[in-house]
Amino acid sequence: MMQAYRLMLSLVVLVIGVSSAHGQTITEDMKVQSLGASSDAFGIAMDYDDGLFVVGASSDSEQGPLAGAAYLVDATTGDILTKLLPDTLAPYLNRNFGRQVAIDNGIVAVSSPGEDNRIGAVYLFDAMTGDQLVRIHPEDGLSSDSFGLRGIAMKNGRLAVCSESQLPGGHIGAVYLYDVATAGLLTKITQAVDPSQGLFGSSVSMDDSLIAVGAFALPRNNFPDSVATVTLYDLDGNFVREIVEPDPGSRDGFGEAVSIEGDVVVASRDLEREVYIYHAPTGALVHTIEPFDLLNTKEFGKSLTLSGGILAVGAPQSFVDGVHRSGMVYLYDTASGDAIWRLVPSDTGNSKYFGYSTAFGDNVVLCGAFQDSSAYWFNMGFDCPVDYVEDLRQDIFDVFAFLDLFSAQDPAADFTNDGAWDVFDVFAFIDIYQSTCQNAAP
Repeated sequence: MMQAYRLMLSLVVLVIGVSSAHGQTITEDMKVQSLGASSDAFGIAMDYDDGLFVVGASSDSEQGPLAGAAYLVDATTGDILTKLLPDTLAPYLNRNFGRQVAIDNGIVAVSSPGEDNRIGAVYLFDAMTGDQLVRIHPEDGLSSDSFGLRGIAMKNGRLAVCSESQLPGGHIGAVYLYDVATAGLLTKITQAVDPSQGLFGSSVSMDDSLIAVGAFALPRNNFPDSVATVTLYDLDGNFVREIVEPDPGSRDGFGEAVSIEGDVVVASRDLEREVYIYHAPTGALVHTIEPFDLLNTKEFGKSLTLSGGILAVGAPQSFVDGVHRSGMVYLYDTASGDAIWRLVPSDTGNSKYFGYSTAFGDNVVLCGAFQDSSAYWFNMGFDCPVDYVEDLRQDIFDVFAFLDLFSAQDPAADFTNDGAWDVFDVFAFIDIYQSTCQNAAP
C-alpha cells in the first residue's frame, strides 16, 4: 500500500508541479510611497542596515525643482520615519539629491550628483536623528564629473563614491575612497590594468573585505578597443584582481551593475539578459543565469543585490500582463544558480520601472519603481508546510522529502494529524502543493 501511495504521489506531483522548479511569481505584501508628489522618483535607489531602509527620491521638489530628498523607512512596519534634506548653500535646481544612497553602522550616505554644475557631492547623516554630519566634496572635482551619480557603497567605515572624472593619461572615471569617521579621502582609485578600457566607476559594491568596481565599455567610434570589466580592490584601495566581460568588446552593458558578498561577485549584461556569478577569490565564472521568461523580460540585471546567498536581479523594462516597462525582479540561489521567485507588482502600470533598485532587509525584499514613486515590500518569511528543504520554494525535492517522511511515518507528513499515514495525507499534500504557497504577510 505504501508503495502505491508513493507511485501515485510521484506521478501527480510531477504533472502538476513542473512549473514550480522555475520559480514562483509573487506579488507584494505592502506598497510604500513618498510623502511628496508622484513624480518624486521615490525608489530610484535604496539600501538597508539594522532595521532601516534608506530610499532615494531624486526628483523631490520641496527645496526646488529636482532638488531631491531621501527617506528612512522602518524595515518592520514600512512606516516612513524621517525625510532627509541637505543643509547646504549649493543651488538646489537639478541637484538630484538622493540619486544614490547607502546605510551602514548608523550612518546614511546620500549622493547629490547635480550640485555645483554637476561636480557633485555626498552627504552623511545620523540614521537615528536624521541630523546632517558632513558634506563630502571632491577637491579635484570638475564640471560634469557627476560625483555620486552612478554609485556609492559604504561598509566597515569606508565610503566608495563613483565619479565620471576624466584624468590625464587616458583614465576615464574613478572611485573615491573615504574614511567615514573623518570624511577624509583615503585614495582615488583608477583603472589598474588598462586605463583606456571602459568607464571605470560605472557601478560599485562593497562587502566586509572587498570593493567591486564596474567599468562598462565606451562607444566604439571613439574607443574601438574599449572592454568592460569588474575590478576587485581591498578596503584600502589596493588592486586584487580584474574580471573581463565574457565577450570582449560586445558593448552589451557588462559592468553597469555589480554586487559582492563574501566569495560571490555578480555582474550583468542587461542587453543580453544575462547575469554572471563569479567566485571572488579566484575570479572564476560559477554560473550564467538567464530569466525563465525570456520573451517578456527586458533590461535583466539593471539592478543587482546580494544577501545571504540570494541574488535579486531587477528587470525594470519587462512586460507584465502585456504592460510595457512595468518591470519585474527575479530571485536566485547563488549556490545553484536556480530561480526561486519572480516578484511583480500587483498594480502593473506602463513605464513603472519596477525593479530599478532593490534592497534586502531581514526577511524582506524592497523593490523600487521610481517612475511610480513607490517601493514594493515583499516578505520573505516563506510560510509553506511543503517546503521541506527550506529553500524558499516548492519543487520536486520537496516531493522526495515528503515521500521519505511519509515512508518513515514521520509526524511532519501526517497532514490530517490523525496518527495515520494514508491517502488522505497524500491528498492534503497535493492540495497544498498545487495552491503554490505565498510569502507570509508581515
